[in-house]
Amino acid sequence: MNGSASTRHVHIRNNSSRELSFELSWPAHCLTVTPQHGVIEPQSHLQILISPNPSLASKTSMLPWSGQIYIQCDGTQKFIKVQIRQDLDLDVSSAPAERSLAALAPQAVTPLLSTVRPQSHAPRPQPPATPPAPRPLVELPSKMVVFPATPSGDSSESNLEVENGDQEVRWYLSSFAPTYVKGVDESGDVFRATYTAFRCSRVSGTLGAGQKMLVPLTFLPRDRGDYAQFWDLECHP
Repeated sequence: MNGSASTRHVHIRNNSSRELSFELSWPAHCLTVTPQHGVIEPQSHLQILISPNPSLASKTSMLPWSGQIYIQCDGTQKFIKVQIRQDLDLDVSSAPAERSLAALAPQAVTPLLSTVRPQSHAPRPQPPATPPAPRPLVELPSKMVVFPATPSGDSSESNLEVENGDQEVRWYLSSFAPTYVKGVDESGDVFRATYTAFRCSRVSGTLGAGQKMLVPLTFLPRDRGDYAQFWDLECHP
């Protein structure tokens, strides 16, 4: 690849009448995001800069890549979809958001003009067929791992099921956001756990073509509440 890495930006808007603090999380091995956290003033917006990690220039097997940047703000979570193309260019789009936290849609460089074309008896050329989406290297029957009700101080086990396609892959599993806890008290606020609440004893390996595996996960709560954490499964042929 000879192209230079590009930088894109999105805006986070605070439509409320109070300050809102935010925190961003993402698969750190692929993206550089600035700022990662901060405070947005009432009725104002903040620009977030997003660029590919420079190390991707020497890892062509990982491209094209797509993923999400998660925004934690005021007890809610939104996300921004990001795609890194083969030339290290970025496509960024935002998910629908609440009024208190909204990402601005990118502005068009030039306005779109409606045109009227004279009628013709010649047949119109058919648009090219849309190529099918590339099949993912692996499939996850469920992208959510659910644990049974677990008393504080105890532990419970569950598994992440992974199904491989038609080629051997190397896989890496890592958490890229802290554990968040809701229901600790009657306030309904969301708190961040300061300890390891979810543990995985096996975080990398190789999965043969057509094979399946169960990755064991352990839940270790110290307090009451509903726990959630986001993990990233990265696979390479």
